[in-house]
Amino acid sequence: MASKVKNIVFAGEPQAGKTQLCEAIFYKTGVSTRLNLVDKGQSILDSQKDERERKLTIDIGLGYFDKGDLRVNIIDTPGYADFIGEVLAGVFASDFVFIVVDASSQITYTSKRIFDIAQKYSKPVAFFINGASKDAANITQCLEEIKKITINAAPFYIAEKDSGKDVLESEGMEEYREALIEAVASSDDTLLEKYLNEGTLSKEEIKQPLLKGIEDAKIVPVLSGDAISGVGVDFLISFIEDFVPEKQYQKDGEFIGQVFKISSQGHIGEVAYTKIIQGKITSGSDIYNVSRSVSMRASQILKIIGADKKQESQAQAGDIVGFVKLKEVWAGDTLSTSKNTKPLPFVEFPEPVYSVAVRPKTRGEEEKVATSLASLRKENPIITFGFNPETKQMLLSGMGKVQLDILARRIIDNFNTEIVLSPPKIPYKETFTVPADAEGKYKRQTGGHGQYGHCFIKFEPLERGAGFEFVDQIVGGAIPSNYIPAVEKGLKNAMEKGVIAGYPVVDIKATLYDGTYHEVDSSNLAFEIAASMCLRNAAEKASPIVLEPIYELEIFVPDEFTGTITGDITARRGRIVSFEKEGDLQKIKALVPLAEILEYVNDLRSMTKGQGEFKRKFSHYEPAPHNIMQALVDQYQKQLAEGKVER
Repeated sequence: MASKVKNIVFAGEPQAGKTQLCEAIFYKTGVSTRLNLVDKGQSILDSQKDERERKLTIDIGLGYFDKGDLRVNIIDTPGYADFIGEVLAGVFASDFVFIVVDASSQITYTSKRIFDIAQKYSKPVAFFINGASKDAANITQCLEEIKKITINAAPFYIAEKDSGKDVLESEGMEEYREALIEAVASSDDTLLEKYLNEGTLSKEEIKQPLLKGIEDAKIVPVLSGDAISGVGVDFLISFIEDFVPEKQYQKDGEFIGQVFKISSQGHIGEVAYTKIIQGKITSGSDIYNVSRSVSMRASQILKIIGADKKQESQAQAGDIVGFVKLKEVWAGDTLSTSKNTKPLPFVEFPEPVYSVAVRPKTRGEEEKVATSLASLRKENPIITFGFNPETKQMLLSGMGKVQLDILARRIIDNFNTEIVLSPPKIPYKETFTVPADAEGKYKRQTGGHGQYGHCFIKFEPLERGAGFEFVDQIVGGAIPSNYIPAVEKGLKNAMEKGVIAGYPVVDIKATLYDGTYHEVDSSNLAFEIAASMCLRNAAEKASPIVLEPIYELEIFVPDEFTGTITGDITARRGRIVSFEKEGDLQKIKALVPLAEILEYVNDLRSMTKGQGEFKRKFSHYEPAPHNIMQALVDQYQKQLAEGKVER
C-alpha cells in the first residue's frame, strides 16, 4: 500500500485531449504497454460501449499509477456542457485540478467555468496546453487567454513542436522565467520586497514559496505538451510528483468515505466510486450509510483503471476505490463504521435546463422504463424524471439533447427496452375573460327511473393564479343540499377537459344560484352532467382565451453576445427585465413563453460558441397571442372531429 496519495482530475475544453493525456501518462508510467489512442477506440478510461463507439468521454473515468511510495489517482471527466454533472463530481472528489485546453483552439468559457468550480471547492489548479506539436499550435496566445481567466497564471513548462523547456532551468526562457518569478514573488510579501529591491530571485529562494503558492492557489502553473507525440508528458508526471500538493488525510479514527459517482459496470453491477476521507477500511467490514441510515457490508474493495478492476484487501484515507453490491447508495452519500458520523456536504448540481417527454416504444413496458430511468438517475444525479399531471406525460430532464439521447441509448443496451423521446407538451390553460350566466339541464327518460339535473350558474373571471372558487347560493331547497357537491364535482371534471382547446380552465368563480330537481329521477350523476353542460354553455358568452406559461430566464453570457441574446429574446416573444454585471459576465433577466425555449439550451450554446449558460423557472401565465390561440383551437376541433379526444 502506497504511503502517499495524490488525487488529480483532468477537466476542460471539449476535444482538448483530456482522455488522451491520461492515456499518455499511463503509457509513460508503465500502466499500459502501448499508447492507446482515443480516436481509434482504444482508451482504457472510456470503458462504456457508447464511449468507445462515439470516441467521446461521457462518464467519469478512473485510473491510477504508482511511482515508488506514491500513488496518483486520476479522474478523467467529459468536456461537453451536457455532462457538467460529471465534471462537478470529479472536481469535488479531487485534490488538484488540471484544466486542459487545446493549443490550436480558442479557449472558451468552459475553462473559466471549471476554474470557478475549482475555486468554489478550494482546489488548487494548473493549466495544461495540449496539442503543442500541431502546426496550428499557438502557446503564446493560449497563455494570454489563460491570464484572462486568472492573473495568477504562471508559465512552468513550454513545449514547442517536438521538444520542451523547463522555465526555471532552460536557456531561452528568460521572458517566461521572469513571469514565473513575478508570480511567486507576488504570493509572498517578503519575497516581493526582495524582488522589487534586487530585480530577481534565485531558484532556491522561490522553490518553497512556489510550492506554498500552488497549494494556496495563489499561483496557477501553466504547462504545455502533446499527448500524442509525448512531448511534455514526462515533465507533467514530474510536476505531479514534485509540485502537486499532497493533502494530509487523517489516517486514524473510524472509517469515513464519500461516494461521488455510481457507475453501472455490466456483470459486476453498480460500482460506488468512493473517496476515503478518514481512517481505513478492510474488505468484509460492516459499514453504515449515515446519509440514509442503512447498514451494509463492504464485501469487495476495488482499485479501478477504466474497465479493469483489482480487488484490494484494504484501503486508507486519501484512496479512491470502488465498492460493489452496496444497496441504497447514491452519489454524495457518506459511509462510515460509526453511526454517529455526520453526513458530509456534497457538490451542488445545477437544475436541469432541457426536457423531453418519454414513453416506452412497446405498450405495457411503462414500469420497465421507470425502473431503467431510476437506475440511470443513480448514475446521473443531475437528471430528473417524473410524471407531469398537467400534460399527462413522463418527463425526463437534463442538461441537453446529447445527454438525453445517450441515456435513451443506454436504456436499450442495458435494459433491453426502447423508449421514444419527443418534445414535451406545453401546459396551456384556459380561462374566461367576461362574466356569463348559463343554464345546464340534463333530462333523460329510458323507462323506469330516468335522469334529471338542472342548474343555473354565474361564472366570473378571477385574477391570474387564483384557481377555482365555487359558491353555493341556493335558497329555498331549489336543489337539495346533497346534490350540491355533485354540481361542484361536475364543474371541476369539465374544467379539466377545457372548453375551446382542450386545456384545463382556471381562474374562474362559479356561483350556483338556482335550479330544479325531480323527486325520483334526480341523481348525483345527473347534476354532474348538468354542471358540465352549464360550463360549456357559458363558454359561448364568456369570451374564453388560452393562457400560456411564461418562464423567467437568467442568461449568463460574455458582453460580446449581449446584443445577439437580446435580439433573440425579442424574436421569441420575450421581454427583457434587467441587465446586471456578474463577474466578467453579463446577466440578462428575461420573461419568455415556455413554448419558445424548449430547445433554448442548444440554441444558446450555438449563439455563444458554448459560452452561454442559463437558469429557468416558472413565472406566471399570460394570454396567448390570437394566432397561437387560434392554432390550438383549430387543432382541438380537428381532434374532436376525428374522435381522438372527447368532451
